[in-house]
Amino acid sequence: MNKPFVPPALACPSQWMQDFIPLAVYHYFDRIRIYVKGQINDNWLETLKRKCRVQSLGPAWFDELYQTLEIYQPTRAALLQLSTLPENAYVSYVEVACDVLTPDALSLEIVAKAFLDGFLQPHHRNKKAKVFIDEWGCVTGFTTRKSPKQSERRRGVWFQWYVDRPCKLTGEPFCFHFEGKHEGSQAVRRLRFRHPRDLVSFDFTAYFEKHASTLYKLDYERLGRFHDNRQKGKRRKTASSDKWSSDIRTGHLVYKALSQDPENRVSSLQQFVDRYGKGPFLEPPTGTSTAFRCVIESPCRECAGGF
Repeated sequence: MNKPFVPPALACPSQWMQDFIPLAVYHYFDRIRIYVKGQINDNWLETLKRKCRVQSLGPAWFDELYQTLEIYQPTRAALLQLSTLPENAYVSYVEVACDVLTPDALSLEIVAKAFLDGFLQPHHRNKKAKVFIDEWGCVTGFTTRKSPKQSERRRGVWFQWYVDRPCKLTGEPFCFHFEGKHEGSQAVRRLRFRHPRDLVSFDFTAYFEKHASTLYKLDYERLGRFHDNRQKGKRRKTASSDKWSSDIRTGHLVYKALSQDPENRVSSLQQFVDRYGKGPFLEPPTGTSTAFRCVIESPCRECAGGF
């Protein structure tokens, strides 16, 4: 039986990503939650609704004196209006997003494969990653944190990406959407957000340079040797002399066994590291520490804060 053809770029997506140039890159806030003490002026709210999508959700769960606003893809004009809110207003949740437009479906698939194989959230702790697939088994997205149970509150930082929807700002197809989700006062204040006015001057470039610019490469030979040393209490630094096995084969077997999502058997580096841990087998791609440089330095269009 013939094996299905796999394009070289899909076989080694991290290498392909070194030279990838997107059609466009858009940076923006996808969603913001703000609490404001006291009633919100109706005219002020109607003006804001003409600049972006807004939901007024009524009293906050923790104090009925506070009102809740949900803001979606705010324009710069909307952010400037939010900066006029009273001093008691504060940000409790924010999604920092980047839409990378690719030329075709294959390019989009390669970008998704590169992130599945190479993206890693450090300090992941007890968060559980999840791969999303469609009815045909194709990968449509990934999150470093599953949705919590109904009784659980969700705080902290996690990341998510998906490839099955058009760009939220322009409607263009073949869009790789990546976002960082920050929930709770502690997580939001690490971004130096307190009052909504702080959103106006946010540095998207620095954010994505920190969180999305490095895709790791896994060295299967070093993983196999590391695992063998761990199992046998050795310190071997050279290739295995066993004719019936090899470090590369062992590395592939260990990775396959520990990297798969239990629900759909799709592998990801995040799943593997969560279960096995880090080691010398993890390294940034050769020649650069920023495999996804296009996210932070693009010659194409960039719309911080939307249009």
